[in-house]
Order: sequence, then structure tokens, then C-alpha cells
Amino acid sequence: MNRSSSFIVCLALALCFVALAQLAAAQDPGEWAWVSGSNVVPASCIHSPSCERPGVYGRQYQPSAANTPGGRYGSVTWSDSEGRLWLFGGGGYDSVGNNGWLNDLWVFDPKPGAHGEWTWMGGSKTANEPGVYGTKYQFAAANIPGARVSAVSWTDPEDRLWLFGGTGYDSLANDGWINDLWVFDPKQGAHGEWAWMSGSNYVACTPYDPSCNKFDVYGTEYQFAAGNIPGNREGAVSWTDTEGRLWFFGGTGLDSNGNVDLFNDLWVFDPKQGAHGEWAWMGGGNYSICYPYGPCDKFGVYGTEYQFAAGNMPGSRESAVSWTDPEGRFWLFGGYGEASAGYGGYLSDFWVFDPERGTHGEWAWMGGGDTLVQDGVYGTRYQFSAANAPGVRWEAASWTDSKGRLWLLGGQGYDSAWGWGPLNDLWVFDPKQGAHGEWAWVGGSKTIPCSFSGCTGQPSVYGTQYQFATANTPGGREQAVSWTDTEGRLWLFGGYSQDVGGNWSFLNDLWEFRLSEMKPQTITFPPPASPVTYGVKPITLQAKASSGLPVTFNVVSGPAKVAGNRLTITGAGTVEVEAYQSGNSVYAAQHVTHSIVVTPNK
Repeated sequence: MNRSSSFIVCLALALCFVALAQLAAAQDPGEWAWVSGSNVVPASCIHSPSCERPGVYGRQYQPSAANTPGGRYGSVTWSDSEGRLWLFGGGGYDSVGNNGWLNDLWVFDPKPGAHGEWTWMGGSKTANEPGVYGTKYQFAAANIPGARVSAVSWTDPEDRLWLFGGTGYDSLANDGWINDLWVFDPKQGAHGEWAWMSGSNYVACTPYDPSCNKFDVYGTEYQFAAGNIPGNREGAVSWTDTEGRLWFFGGTGLDSNGNVDLFNDLWVFDPKQGAHGEWAWMGGGNYSICYPYGPCDKFGVYGTEYQFAAGNMPGSRESAVSWTDPEGRFWLFGGYGEASAGYGGYLSDFWVFDPERGTHGEWAWMGGGDTLVQDGVYGTRYQFSAANAPGVRWEAASWTDSKGRLWLLGGQGYDSAWGWGPLNDLWVFDPKQGAHGEWAWVGGSKTIPCSFSGCTGQPSVYGTQYQFATANTPGGREQAVSWTDTEGRLWLFGGYSQDVGGNWSFLNDLWEFRLSEMKPQTITFPPPASPVTYGVKPITLQAKASSGLPVTFNVVSGPAKVAGNRLTITGAGTVEVEAYQSGNSVYAAQHVTHSIVVTPNK
């Protein structure tokens, strides 16, 4: 009698070996859905070089499925603790399709109605309105910032919405760079109210005008003072720290001598300092001491890659992107400005600022080029790698997700095969990957469609409204705005791009990106051929994931051995095995342990 035994493999609970583990991921790590706004070409645009998408305001303070902000670019956004998404101003179309700068305030609540609704909360339905400043530090229903574009914004721990600067209209209806600081408190009055908190209520004068007022006051570095104030500017980036202080960096505007400059000064506003909050200059160029008859752009001081140092500093720039991570560190990428000495233009350098390092916080250069021009290194889609890096760009969109990963979409950038144009590539950076964090290319295109007439950008694929699909994707665009809500969903609105008819336009489409790590994914194994005789041919199984990405085994106990995604059972008994996806993918690296019972045939 042949003493070799034959075996069959069953899962616990007598299930055949079909599904080993449910991991939190799906066919793609996330999917887009077009939620609101227009994806069609209005009839008025058919023979027009521009394509207006006017706002549908409805009744003030009343949500409606029909409401939508007009097409626009360069707005500012806030997210509150109730999961609502706030939008203010920008450049674009008012209620009758006139193009100009806007000061309308909107809120989108994903919960009302079937698919969420917009509400017009304040400001004007018409473009190019001046500000109503009222009395400094005093909330009032009549107060409203003037129309503007490319300002910066923060949300504080009390759910108040803060706004600084940009290019827009002052109290006298003059337009230019401004440096006013505002706060909107949704709990003030019946529907929320604004208060003017700092800066001037009129714009800076013309560059090189000897009578130009000097609105910036740097004071002593690192010292808060009631008299300190940043200069007039647009295109800065901002962060909120764990103590509720408001930070911003860079931008472009007028320096203390009336010259047009790109800035690299770092500022913080503490609402708890003094009677009404105070500014402190925290590093970078002091533009009040630049030479008086020329610009004062500052080159970056990169130091050693990945190393924090008190002397490190990003170069002057505008229209970069920023993130705040769960540890309270500030991240900065790209923009247009100065790299290391002798290099200026579009940037791809990547930085982190830790407010807790050293005496007053320190910068570290974390990757990307310190010179120009760098194309993107995309690698394999969904796979993290130390070699991956987004290419140079400005006016991109950014998010921080619930896992502390940093997301980046589009902007005006570079494709080495063709040239400059609007991008729609989607990236994620995980600070916990590898030794110093790694990038993965997640979606969108690596290329910009171009011809002899120019580069157009990838078109949007809208799909069916409200329906998530792997084929959906926003088209190439710049100066769109973004939010992350309390459920970790990523939202995108508007920007400047081509519509589905090929018209360059200010868009008003609202998109939602839902991470598919909320959805199930199955790792499966084909059962072995039966009968399998142990001693003649061990049982070997190979796993497959519905994502197509690698699956890794680890034998916890029992008669088995593993090589990558191949599990070989070498004897009778109970085998405990872990299954998980490759730790360098965008997908969740969740470990799931299952018991496999191996019994001999009778």
C-alpha cells in the first residue's frame, strides 16, 4: 500500500479555497464623480473665444439643487467641522455672465438633498464690487471683502474662516494688490458675519511711484507686535498649525520700496496675541531692506536633502501648493519663482517646515529639482518609489487625506515630449513610505496633447453625473480649488481649462474623489487540482488581487512555506497565514490572518 497521503485544502467553516481575504481597496485606489456645474457648451459659446458659465444664485441663505457658483479660477476655500465646503471670490463669471473679479461667498453641504446643494451666503451677484470694511475688529452683517483673486485662506479651530490679500478691489473701488486680513464667523448674527482684522482698506499705489505707501512692517524677526503687517500680494500659500495660528509664505506683489517682487518671507498670525491678534515675521527675505531701485527676489538655500537646518529656505515664488500633515508640519511644492542661484521659472522642489524644530522652526528640502526644468518621473501607476517625482508646475490643486498623505492634481506644467500646458495628472505622497517618503502617480495623463497650434491639456471625462467610475477624470486645468471633508473625501472645483467643446473657459464643475480604500477588494486563489498527493507533489497556491497588484504571504504557523505570492503547503495540520498587498502600493497594506485546515483524503 502506498503510504503517501492525498490532501485537500479547505478553509475554516468548510468553505472551498476561493477567497482568502477582504482588503480595503478596489480596482483603482479612488474614483472620480462629477457632482455639479456644467459639462456642456452653452449656445452663446459656439462662435465665441470664451465660454461663460454664469452663477445661479437662487435665494440668499437658501440651499437648492439648481444653485451653482459661476465658472471661475483663483478662488479660496475652507472646510468646516460639519463637513461643509466654503468658496469665496476668484476671477470669473457673475450672475449675468460678465467676466471680472468676484466677492460672492458660497457653501456646499454634501448632506442636503440627494447629492448635496450649494447656498449663496453673501457678497454680490455682480463682478468687481468694492469692499465694505466697517469698523476694524467689529463683526457686522454689512461687512464684505472686496472682489479678489489669488488670496489665501485658513480655517481656525473655532470654525472661523480667515482671508488675506490677493489682487482685487479696495473700499474705494480701486484695484490692485491688497493686504487686508478678514475673518468670517458662521455663528455671528443670523447667517454669519465678516470682520476686518488687519492691513489696509485700500490698495497699494502704482510701482515706482515715489509717493507709494509702504504697507509692510516686518518688525523684529520672530517677535509678535501690533504694528507688524505683511505687504500687499497675491499667490501666497498658507497653513494652519496645531495651535490655531495662521501661517503663509511667499507670493508676488509690491515690496516696501514700491517694486514688484516675488517673495519668500514666512509669516504667522496668532489670533490670541494682543487684543485682536498679531503678526510675526518668521523668516525669509525682509523686503523693507532690499535695495531701493530694483527687485529683491531671493534664491533658495537647499542645504542637504532631507536635513532640517536653520539656514534652509525655499526661494521666492508664487502659485505653489501647500499641505498640513497630522503632525503639524507644513509642506510646499513647486510654483513659479527662484530655485538655487541662477535658476528661475517653473519649480518642482518639495519642502517641509516643522514649527517645532530648532528655536523658531526649520525647513528641509525633501526632493524635486533645485534647478530647472524637471519633467515628471511617473514610474508604475499606483506604485510608490523613491525615484518618482511630479514635474515642474504652478497653480495646481492639493489635499491632505485622512491617512496624512498629500495629494496633488494638475496645474500649468511641463511635458518634455511637447512643452508647456495644463496637466491633469494625480499624485499622492506618503511621508511614511521608504526612508523619507515617496510619490506615486495615481491617475490622469503623463502627457499634454499638443500640436503646432499649442498645447490644449487632456479633456475631462465626466461620465454620468453623481456616478463614480474609473474612467472619469477632470481635464487638464490650472487654478482650480480643493477641499478635504470630514469623511476624508477629496473635492475639486473649477479652474481655467478647455470645456468639452474645445473652448477655453473658466469652469464651474464640482468633482468628488472617493478613496476606494473604503470599498472591498478580494484576494483569490484557484483551488488545487484534486486529488493532490502529498509526498509526490506539495500543494502550491498562487494569490491574485482584483487590483492586479502584488499580494504578499507570510506564514504565521503550520507546515507551509511562502515565496512572494506563492504558498506551498508541505504537510497536514493547520496553517495560519497572513495575506496583504504590497506595502509600496497606494492600496491599503492591511494584514488579514486566516487559518487553512489541511486534512488527508480518506
